Amino acid sequence: MKKAGDLLSVFFDEYAGRNARNISKVFTSWAAIVKEQRIPAAADHTQIVELERNIALIEADHSGWIQILQTKQQEILESFRRRFPELTINGVSFRLSRGAIQAREDSGGGAFGASEERVAYVEAPPDDMLSKIENSEAFKKLVSNFEKKHVI
Repeated sequence: MKKAGDLLSVFFDEYAGRNARNISKVFTSWAAIVKEQRIPAAADHTQIVELERNIALIEADHSGWIQILQTKQQEILESFRRRFPELTINGVSFRLSRGAIQAREDSGGGAFGASEERVAYVEAPPDDMLSKIENSEAFKKLVSNFEKKHVI
């Protein structure tokens, strides 16, 4: 079964150059970055939602997670810079999410293990997962921003 991140990587591989592939890796590397910072549970409560003007925007489902991430803000920025030097990421910004954060399969289950909702998400059929991605507002915004900056 393909992960949503894999599907997005294929999208960028087919329709964009090397820089776009690296951008897709930024989104899929979030769980590894917070694990590196010794806060792996944050992967189940936060996500990268935008990478615009060299700023990574991180959304959290509770203000407490934003406070925790702010204490590690410089280290998180250094992780981005070390992993993706060609993208010139200059900052990290945080905001509170308006909805639930989708747990990712590679997040390691956080501090409390997999929930029923997470298991349902991970076991969703690939066609259903692709449909959810294509119809999500975040994906539509990502594609729209991409199309504005690049000719496909």
